[in-house]
Amino acid sequence: MESIDKTAQVFHALSHPRRVMILRCLMGRNNEQIAVGALQRETKIPAASLTHHLQIMERSGVLAQRTKGRFTFYTLDSKILARVLGQVQNLIDMGIGTDHIEPAARHQDTPKPKIPMPMAPPPPTKRFLGLRG
Repeated sequence: MESIDKTAQVFHALSHPRRVMILRCLMGRNNEQIAVGALQRETKIPAASLTHHLQIMERSGVLAQRTKGRFTFYTLDSKILARVLGQVQNLIDMGIGTDHIEPAARHQDTPKPKIPMPMAPPPPTKRFLGLRG
């Protein structure tokens, strides 16, 4: 049950457009940490709102926080995201929640079966051509 709660918490942490913006900003940094001030300048999210969203993301485990002096730095925890995406992939693989998807869209990466080419017809006989032979 803990895994389900954690997964739901991560989905909640990513369920707001500003938090997705923060996620994208951090994903482009290859696990480098970023100071809150720099993150605020980059995303243009007001400071109070940014702090609120960062706290939600940190509580879910999506972000890790480190304080140095009066500066706070955040880093994306890509392991948590990979684990949650793996769980989602497992649900998809089991077929849960895909009934509404068209069959072609559900299996886009599935190779198409090879259809054997029809054999060429035999050459026409003299009788078919109306010749006597």
